[in-house]
Amino acid sequence: YSYADWKMLPLLIVATLIFYYLGKAIAGAKSEKQGYWLTFAGVALGVGTLLYFKYFNFFCETVSGVFRALSIPLHPTTLQILLPVGISFYTFQIVSYTADVYKGLVKPVRNILDFGFYVSFFPQLVAGPIIKASDFIPQLYRRYFLSRRQFGIAIFWIVNGLIKKIVLSDYLAVNFID
Repeated sequence: YSYADWKMLPLLIVATLIFYYLGKAIAGAKSEKQGYWLTFAGVALGVGTLLYFKYFNFFCETVSGVFRALSIPLHPTTLQILLPVGISFYTFQIVSYTADVYKGLVKPVRNILDFGFYVSFFPQLVAGPIIKASDFIPQLYRRYFLSRRQFGIAIFWIVNGLIKKIVLSDYLAVNFID
């Protein structure tokens, strides 16, 4: 994540810390009402942060356009906000976690490193939709087991894909595409 833009790494770290402790607070809430308001505040914070980074520039440009139309000078270059890489992904991950803890579908994560792993599991970003915390987090604590048959099937599919890449796609690329 920091390779893309190291200056945005503190945002990911702060979000991870806040929502890790928020999950613990929601689970330890003294009443249903307190849990509800903590969850509401967490979702509002997550979505508000996302809206700020994604739409603040759009809002500023719109306001600037209105002021220009009214002949009021405004310097929009001072209002530009950089969009952090993957902010939508990890924001929806932490909102999912917050909602699942509130609903009782998942217990708060025991270790902050496990929660950080859930929040920043970027392979899921390219593989498919946001994964719910109730589906992902229990897998962190499940005993890992891979049978000999499962290992053989995995090796078969890896070799199968490699052969298709080397034999078929490279041949087509060199002789027809290039």
